Formats: sequence, C-alpha cells, structure tokens
Amino acid sequence: MERNSGLTLIELLISLSIAGTLIALAAPSFASLLQNSRLTALTNEIIATLHYTRSEAIRRGERVTLCKGNIDDGCDDSTKGWEQGWLIFVDQNNNGLYEETEETLLRVRDNIDDSLYINANGQLKYHISYLGSGFSRTASGALPLGTLAICDQRGNSDAHSIIINRSGRPRTEPKASLC
Repeated sequence: MERNSGLTLIELLISLSIAGTLIALAAPSFASLLQNSRLTALTNEIIATLHYTRSEAIRRGERVTLCKGNIDDGCDDSTKGWEQGWLIFVDQNNNGLYEETEETLLRVRDNIDDSLYINANGQLKYHISYLGSGFSRTASGALPLGTLAICDQRGNSDAHSIIINRSGRPRTEPKASLC
C-alpha cells in the first residue's frame, strides 16, 4: 500500500498557530531593539558631526559653527529642538548665525526621524562653535558647557546623552535627564 507523504490540514494548522504565537512573543522585543538602534545611530551621527566641526575649525584655522536649523531658515534660536536638523558653516563674523551671503556652508542635515527628538541645555540650546585651536567657545568667549539628550517616547531610561566638556570634546553617557 502506497502512502502519501505530506502534512494533514490539522498538522498544518497546529504548526501555523505555534509559529504565530512565537512571532507575537518576539515582536515587542524586536520593536525595542529597533528603537535602541535608532537612538544609537543618531547619537553616533551627532558625535561624528561634532568631531567634523572641530576638525574643520582646526584645519581651516578659524571658527566653525554647528547650529540647529535648516537651509531655508538658517540657524534657529526658537524653542524648536535639534531634531529639525543642523548646519555647519565657517562663522566669519563669530555670531553663531549662518548668513548665506557672508559665510561658507560646509554641511546640512535635514529633519531627523519623527520618533526621536534632541533636547539641549546650557549654551548648547542653539549652537556650538569651535575655534581654530580646537577649543569650543561662544560668541562672547564663554565656555559652552552643556548636554545634548537624544530621546524617544520611552523617556529618560533609554535615552543617550552627549556631554561637551571644557575643551569642546564630546563624550556619551547612557540615560539622559533632559528627556
């Protein structure tokens, strides 16, 4: 007697229900992994942007500024956060504001992912400038100490902080209090 090899309808339904249950259990973990990956990627991008701004200031021997804003409106001193994007430019007049006719634009970053936002405190709310020596200073000559917090809807526990020290070098810390 010949026997057909294959699955019966009942065996197939049981296999599908087990697979569905396993996928349903894994989905929340995957979503959290994806959110953590987005936070880490944006943190790394901002660190790289700060290093680029600093190295351009040293290479050019003059002030280079990173400010929040966009190409259409220039640097933004409103309450909007850094998530609207940023500009990097040679700050010829040392005021921290991009003026298209006077200053050289080096890089532009448009809006970031809508699920993320960046809060800043201290002098970092609007811009950070690096001198040709590699040190960061405000237009008035003060030290721009502060923190950038990269956040999502989960709040402080999963956020990342970028802290700018006295010399202008950034460092990261897990968990941010500014979210």
